[in-house]
Amino acid sequence: MSLCDLIANMIDCINGELSDSDSEAYRSMSDVLIDLQLMLDKPAIFLRDIDLDKFSSDELHFSDSMFGREKELLAVTAAYQRSLLSLGEKELVIITGQAGSGKSYLSQRFGDYVTASGGVFLSAKFDQLKQARPLSALASAFNDYCATLFRGNSGNEGAAALASELRSRLRNDDVFYLTKIIPNLVYILGDNCFGLEEGNDCVNAQQRLQFLMCQFVEVMTISSSVSIAVHLDDLHNADDASIGVINQLVFTSKSTQRIFFLASSREGAIMRKMLANLDHFQVPHMHIKMDDLDELAINKTISELLHLPPRLVRPLSSIAHHKTRGNALFFSRWMMSLCKEGLLQPSLSRRRWVWDDEEIRRTKVPDDVAMFFRNSIHKLPNDVQQALSIMACFGASLDGELTESLERALPMQLFTPLNVAVSEGLLDKINGQYRFCHDCIQEAAYDMIIPEEKCLHHFQHGLSLATLYLAEMSQGEDSDANLFAAVTQLNLGGPAALQSREESSTVSTLNLSAGKKAMEMSDFKAAYSFFDNGISFLQKKHWQQHYELSFELFCLATKCALANGDFVSLKLLSEQVLKYARVLEEKLPVLYYSICALTFTAQFAEAAEKIEAILSQLGETLPEQTSSSEMLSIVEETLVRLENYSVSELKDLKRMDNSVKKITMLFLARLHHCLFLINPAKQPIVTTKMVELTLSHGMCETSPLAFALFGSMLGKLDNIEKGYQYTKLAKQLVDENTFYESSGVVIASATQLFCYVEPVQAVVPLFIEACERSMAAGDAASACLSMMYYCNEAYISGLVLEKLEEKCSEARELMKQLGHFAALSHLVIIERHLQSLMGSSWGGDHHSPEEEIEEANPHVIFYSLVYSLYNNFVFRKNCNTKSVLLQFLAHNRVDWTLMFGQSECTYIFGLTLFWIFRESKEQRWKDAAVKAKEAMHGWTKSSKWNFEHKFFLLDAEENFCDGNFAQAKMLYEKAIKSAKGHRFVNGEALACELAGYFYLELGEKSTAKEYLVKAHERYVMWGALGKAAALNQEIE
Repeated sequence: MSLCDLIANMIDCINGELSDSDSEAYRSMSDVLIDLQLMLDKPAIFLRDIDLDKFSSDELHFSDSMFGREKELLAVTAAYQRSLLSLGEKELVIITGQAGSGKSYLSQRFGDYVTASGGVFLSAKFDQLKQARPLSALASAFNDYCATLFRGNSGNEGAAALASELRSRLRNDDVFYLTKIIPNLVYILGDNCFGLEEGNDCVNAQQRLQFLMCQFVEVMTISSSVSIAVHLDDLHNADDASIGVINQLVFTSKSTQRIFFLASSREGAIMRKMLANLDHFQVPHMHIKMDDLDELAINKTISELLHLPPRLVRPLSSIAHHKTRGNALFFSRWMMSLCKEGLLQPSLSRRRWVWDDEEIRRTKVPDDVAMFFRNSIHKLPNDVQQALSIMACFGASLDGELTESLERALPMQLFTPLNVAVSEGLLDKINGQYRFCHDCIQEAAYDMIIPEEKCLHHFQHGLSLATLYLAEMSQGEDSDANLFAAVTQLNLGGPAALQSREESSTVSTLNLSAGKKAMEMSDFKAAYSFFDNGISFLQKKHWQQHYELSFELFCLATKCALANGDFVSLKLLSEQVLKYARVLEEKLPVLYYSICALTFTAQFAEAAEKIEAILSQLGETLPEQTSSSEMLSIVEETLVRLENYSVSELKDLKRMDNSVKKITMLFLARLHHCLFLINPAKQPIVTTKMVELTLSHGMCETSPLAFALFGSMLGKLDNIEKGYQYTKLAKQLVDENTFYESSGVVIASATQLFCYVEPVQAVVPLFIEACERSMAAGDAASACLSMMYYCNEAYISGLVLEKLEEKCSEARELMKQLGHFAALSHLVIIERHLQSLMGSSWGGDHHSPEEEIEEANPHVIFYSLVYSLYNNFVFRKNCNTKSVLLQFLAHNRVDWTLMFGQSECTYIFGLTLFWIFRESKEQRWKDAAVKAKEAMHGWTKSSKWNFEHKFFLLDAEENFCDGNFAQAKMLYEKAIKSAKGHRFVNGEALACELAGYFYLELGEKSTAKEYLVKAHERYVMWGALGKAAALNQEIE
């Protein structure tokens, strides 16, 4: 309505020329004021003339409408701005609602805002029919990002920055796997994306993919000069792997400040669980619940859509609300149908839209939006209906290449009818890809197929694509996309759709090929699905009639079950292989996977027993019992043999080509892990056997671990120089070769000994590298242990406690996320000690799974006793120190592995014993303390940097006990000077404090106060405010 119309209406009203039946007449001055205000507030809609060109098209334009969701859009944009401005504090927005409530539309409008403000908006749409390819939705979104980045121009700074940062963070192996799931990354990185050798395993494939995807996202945000928003569309359809990536990014990652996540989902169990986790982990988030539109919102929307005042469209709004029940999608499509059917049309003479309320009221409308879309599709030509039903079988989208393949395979035209569907507003076409405008449309198109025939349709589509794929492969063309699409359709059809026995073996073979392709991409989740489906298509007596096919499917499915942590399936599959395998060598891989499953579930004794039985069958019998002297003799013989090789000769050893010996090495590595926990006395036999096999048969994936373990064992035998040589070799091997899977655990093991030689502050970050490499290999357990080692050794190194607390917090969230409570139980002990030193209360759970482990795990008990001893000593709690000492001695054990924490344990043990001796005068405590001092003296020879100040302090305490006060004074000074010179602020603080107590005993109070004040300053510098406060009371 124009201003002229309004004035004319008012004049007619004043002159009494409007009848009572005229619904458009003004009845009050308030109506006039409302319309005038609308003209002032929104002149483009309510004041200016309507564009007649737009009217002539007979179409409604919803592009500017918000369907009454202005407040929700404002809330999302505000959260987006908060996330960009905050430092490390991410805010997740989750939109939930029923189908058609407007979730996707709100997200699209937010996307318009992001791009208009110079940001990047990506959409990852999860599709229930594409769950066979985990991470496909996220990968597709990031693949589009890489394509956009590359198309910018060849010298694009963003692309160069992304490539540089990825190369600096990830190994070639990691980059190779990333390019498999994000193909367009190749264009940014160039052709030098190196692959892997065949046969690489993965401890936990899903963890590897999650790690790599998270690394990519962090690099993407760091290298981008603009903000990035990612819409997680239809999150209720997300696969487990994608949920894992999202959880890790939201709950644990601290390096994604420039990325914002907006999720939309139907309400259900997945959303309830995610919202509960967000609350539990105290992650900032906003939950927007999209209810159906009320009549007022519909009235406002129609008013702005038709450029008419709300009072004029009120009757139409009432009809719309009644017929569509406020469902936003249903409402918008119903309005467009009125326009197409001529019930709502523009009048050029009146320069506005016109309609007949009663005629519209008499129209019949389906009960729900799904039926509405089915009716709409049925009105289209048959070829369009058929094309839509075929597309619906493949999910929410169909790219151009697959559409072209389907045209050739079926054969029938698809592009032309799909383009018609685009013009009808049922599909979008973006960069050559067809997408259903809404999942309700996809469901409607899919439901056009008779339910009983759906499996046949899927199977026939798959068989047609498979025929095309096999023909292309025979001509040297190998399309992974066609293979995966064909096999997915065949599997959706299922064995019930088989027409012959020949089809059975063909489909099983295709699943085998697809599974192998998925394994090459490190996608073990999808691979297992393909192998499992391949097995389901096998006929009776398949072991006899198709042995090779059956054997390969079952073996690889067992391997994937292990990688995915599915131990129930692993047991069932392995039983079949062990029953039908013809020779022992064929059984070995499955036996190894079964052993791994036992160790993953903490059944170490059973695993060790079974490994020894298998090794015996392989001719590698281990002695039942061996004395310590015999053990030393075995170690010495191996060392003599090793010394016949130079380091370069060891690095150039041939590759092990005996498959039986390779898997024997794997069994030995697994046995070593078990023995460390249940019978450490036998470790040397296993370690030396691994080294001997490497020297005799060549280098394999497990060989670097053998050298690392042997070096650690030499260190334990006080031959740190030689031990360091072999641990250094181990790290060089994983750095310079493609020993991908073992690199994390090798670096973590080697770094323990590096700490006895190199400055600990310099080598502690290697534990972070070990964690990252383990995560990249999917070995979450080793990753968590590496983080625990980092926190412990960083504490010893004197890292500022505030920074250490932050690292511990990150590690704790990671361990909780991955469910590794054994490592978490160790970490909690460190954190509680930190809280005591820092003077803050424990912020963790009062009762959690790690505490249950803490009660049962002897390693954790010992670890807890060490920190209790430390806490008692630092805070001078003498009341139960003897009791803790006795428990400590009772739980102490002899093993053949040198860990850096053992040196700190010896240090605190010695200091505590000297302190107890001065109080009790019991000689046994002093004798034990002197042994601790002597051990520290030995380590000082390998690293003055790390141990000299500790040795001086222990020596000072001994001289204090012996009454050699002049010598003690000199040694306290040496300890303080050494700690300061070697950057151990914690060591300097402790040395000053003990010197202060020493001078107090001598009655030199002023000197004592000087040292105690200096200690207080150093504790504050370290961040130990709780300890500083306690010491302040001593000073006063």
